Amino acid sequence: MLLTLIDCNANGVFNDTFECPEGPDMIAIDEGSSRSESDMNERPLSRYIEVGGGWYELEVAPDGAWVKVKKAEGLQWGTIQVPVGVTELKLIGENGKLNLRPQDGIGQLPVGMYEIMEYRYSKKDSAGVNWRVEGWFRESVFVRVQKEVSASLRLGEPITLALSHEALGAGRVRFELDVQGPLGERVIVYRGKQQSVPPRLAIFSADGGFAVTNTLEYG
Repeated sequence: MLLTLIDCNANGVFNDTFECPEGPDMIAIDEGSSRSESDMNERPLSRYIEVGGGWYELEVAPDGAWVKVKKAEGLQWGTIQVPVGVTELKLIGENGKLNLRPQDGIGQLPVGMYEIMEYRYSKKDSAGVNWRVEGWFRESVFVRVQKEVSASLRLGEPITLALSHEALGAGRVRFELDVQGPLGERVIVYRGKQQSVPPRLAIFSADGGFAVTNTLEYG
């Protein structure tokens, strides 16, 4: 395993974690057995790192001259509950960057405060077609994981559409569609392997008469 330190905030030291006001440094982890298999996985520097399902404690020299890695001992674990359809949940916090894969809506991770970054959710409809939702957060959403009390997150459904408009002048109006999850996160919806068809927009005149229809576009 190859470790590379990155002084992200350019302050001359390599051991800044989340407590640093200037932001954390980064550590890149290469789990490949040879250069051709190199797959550097960058993550913010934290007290612990998770590699291959194992947890390790880090100690980094301020000048980046050395990194001490030892198997983490005495970790306290908590439980997080999500809808059963959530297959992947990415979080970041004082204990590191985690890629959690809940089983039957239950996931375990070290006790601490985490920011939710992304998630994936899937569900089959009555016809057996698989629908998938990928969500990410524009504003910070945090969850505290405790030893005795399960944390709960509502993700995936319901999905809502927020339509906004802006008058551009000369009779022109711009419409924007925002597809949101239950916590206000932005989501992309897939039907099978294809992104779901965008909804159509029907515009009527002030007296209720039909004017025009148009198909909204994603992105």
